[in-house]
Amino acid sequence: MKLTKLEMDFLNQILKSEYLEWISEKGFLGDWVCEPFYNMKTTRGVISSLLKKGVVDNGGNQKGFHGEEMIWVSINPKYVDVNNYKLKGVA
Repeated sequence: MKLTKLEMDFLNQILKSEYLEWISEKGFLGDWVCEPFYNMKTTRGVISSLLKKGVVDNGGNQKGFHGEEMIWVSINPKYVDVNNYKLKGVA
């Protein structure tokens, strides 16, 4: 799967997050994406592109403690080496 540098950077940022969570029912790794850790204007476009490519799943939106927009993003396990928390099958 061919990804842009912005998409790769986004996915790697999720995988390196201290809040990364394992979603056992699907086998996905995911995290809440929000300001100030992500530029949400750019990030919404990246998420949309990755959704179309089937690389991520969007588990919904909610408001954070300070009213910030939060989007749950899970990475499809097909594209993650879960033993090493690294991307696979993408370039």
